[in-house]
Amino acid sequence: MQPDIPLKWYRQDGEGTPLVFLHGLFETSAIWDPLIDGLPELSAPMVALPLPGHSSLDTVQGVREALAGDSFIDSYADTLRGLFGDCPVRLVGHSTGGFISLLLARRHPDLVRDMCLIGALVSGDLDGTRRLSIGISSLPILGPLTFGWMCRYWLTDPHRFRRGMEAVFAPAATDSLLPYRMRGELAAVPPETLRLMALWLARRSIRETLAEIDHPALCVIGTQDPVVPPAHQLGLIKGLPNGHALLMNTGHLPFLEDPNRFRRIFLNWLASAPEPLSDPARPAASAPAIRASRARAPRWALPAIQGTSSP
Repeated sequence: MQPDIPLKWYRQDGEGTPLVFLHGLFETSAIWDPLIDGLPELSAPMVALPLPGHSSLDTVQGVREALAGDSFIDSYADTLRGLFGDCPVRLVGHSTGGFISLLLARRHPDLVRDMCLIGALVSGDLDGTRRLSIGISSLPILGPLTFGWMCRYWLTDPHRFRRGMEAVFAPAATDSLLPYRMRGELAAVPPETLRLMALWLARRSIRETLAEIDHPALCVIGTQDPVVPPAHQLGLIKGLPNGHALLMNTGHLPFLEDPNRFRRIFLNWLASAPEPLSDPARPAASAPAIRASRARAPRWALPAIQGTSSP
């Protein structure tokens, strides 16, 4: 990743707690466009950060350095502090972006107020169910060649791109939205940087340290998710001290498959911002009405959301 992280601003000047979006593996920040376009009432500052290896500006050497020791997590933190000062942010992460959100909350707890995790994973090997494609991609010589061919095959044709996206939807998804801009953005990314990120994820797990992350976290789980099994995602709820699950009858991309229902869920989550705890050891944050502090369990606006529910 480059020293200057390429940001995607949805709203740069706004009121309220900043929203920070983190996309998943083999996605770009354009994945969030349909959700945010459908919520014109949002007034908080909103910015999306790219995963390492997912920008056309990335280089192989830069991504290797960013992934070494998970240093890109500290780069994210430095970037967010530069943008928002001591104001804790609300993280919205999909899939690998949810995993990264957990790493960020653990490594920089004062920077995070709460999280909305969608189809998130706890470990890159998905409890030993790692896909054959990742195994092949890890092979010397053959791995880079095969991975590059798979990327080009998927991204050079819009119909194959659509079929690839729909392959992670639930079979009954009928009102789904597709971020076609993402195809062009991914096509401009060096395949080798995407491969490096995929291999990094395959070797990472946060399961043993979940108990250290006590931020409120709403975990939206697609009950027909073919990418991250629902049972794996429920393991996230069991490990988080302040995790809450909400089930949707979707696949891996609920905000694209059932956008109307997801927007209602998302707005309820936004309305249920946790109350900050006062901490005399820390100064007040610079953003209006927000203090840099840890958060209590939220009073969720949706009924019966603690534990699991399916609205």
